[in-house]
Amino acid sequence: MRLRKELARRRNFIKIGCQRPVIFNRSTGPTMPAFPVLTKVPIGAQRLVIGLLQGLALYLLYFAADKKAWPATDGAIFAPILFVAWFVPIVLLLSLGNMRRRTLVLWSGAAAVVVAGLALHDITRGVTGGWAVWYDLSTEDTRILPSPILGVFATLGIFIGQALIMAEESAGDGTTFYPRHFDAAWKCAVQLGLAAAFVGIFWAVLWLGAGLFSLIKLDFFEHLIQHRWFAFPASTLAFACALQITDTRVGIVRGMRTLILVLLSWLLPIMTALAVGFLVSLPFTGLEPLWKTRFATSLLLTAAAVLVLLINAAYQDGDPEHAAGRVLRYPGSLASSHSFRSSRWPLTRSDCASISTAGRPTAS
Repeated sequence: MRLRKELARRRNFIKIGCQRPVIFNRSTGPTMPAFPVLTKVPIGAQRLVIGLLQGLALYLLYFAADKKAWPATDGAIFAPILFVAWFVPIVLLLSLGNMRRRTLVLWSGAAAVVVAGLALHDITRGVTGGWAVWYDLSTEDTRILPSPILGVFATLGIFIGQALIMAEESAGDGTTFYPRHFDAAWKCAVQLGLAAAFVGIFWAVLWLGAGLFSLIKLDFFEHLIQHRWFAFPASTLAFACALQITDTRVGIVRGMRTLILVLLSWLLPIMTALAVGFLVSLPFTGLEPLWKTRFATSLLLTAAAVLVLLINAAYQDGDPEHAAGRVLRYPGSLASSHSFRSSRWPLTRSDCASISTAGRPTAS
């Protein structure tokens, strides 16, 4: 009876355009606190407006950089604005309908301050080599774009923060544990991946249409989609539309997540064999070849991150229903014993409950 009432309330939220996704799990149950509606405008319309405004902001920044006009004349101003225009709308798109008003405002404001500060520091620290260079070295133009490596790690940081806050908000009572973190993180990852793929397919369709018109000597459509004032808003609108669809179609996201996790989990034995082979070979080759490469650290950290991802895909949320088979369990235990010597793995529901009760972090 309680589950029927929960489903009926969810249908009511869908009807008025204020639906927030529900994570159904044996350990978490239906988690959908009734967050207050921010405005009378449906969430889908809000997302489309945010996407349009983001596209306009990015186009104006591109136009300023192309014409060498303010704020593109000062990197300390241009780079923070660029990062805020890039990251904050995505945070809002993911958070609408999934967070309370107060949490949404605080989190988006904190994200804006953090990414702006990182961009400002990246520009003002004066590094002019390697990853930090994103401009033509043959000119004396002022550096205005943040370094690519900062963009990568800022993306990872914002994603982690988004997943943690969404997991806490899904609980409704301020307490979370590993299964909710797992569901929230993979939900965001699948949504972003599907949205990016949708944008790519969207542009493939546009170029196909341009090719059809060019067959009959009509090139106006090809010229239209090549204009930046069209490309930026169209891309961000398509991205926002895809996020709205995936946020309301919970079954699609859960099905894609399950398929992705199954496929990734079968890569775990291969990666484990490669990692064990590498460690076994080290005593015979010594560490000198590693030091000579000058990029061994980044490669080793990447391999460790891939192992963590594949172990997570194999064991999922620790529910016995999702337990990995023997073919995956033994490579996972071997890989996790090397990656996490000081912690138990995989985390079971009893482990998560005891850690949550003790007040310690519940997820890596």
